[in-house]
Amino acid sequence: LAILTSAQFSLMIFISIILSLWQNRFTNSLLLPFIGILMYIIHLVLFGLARTIWFLYL
Repeated sequence: LAILTSAQFSLMIFISIILSLWQNRFTNSLLLPFIGILMYIIHLVLFGLARTIWFLYL
């Protein structure tokens, strides 16, 4: 589960860097907060599934 957390954190940093360097219009957009909220929801779902599915413990 720690691998999933660190992979998700590094992916969010990578997406933020790419979007901020790609076009400057994303700095005034709500796209980055929505991506962050979506990834946080996915993170909570993975924590919920990890109690029942042993695959997520690898």
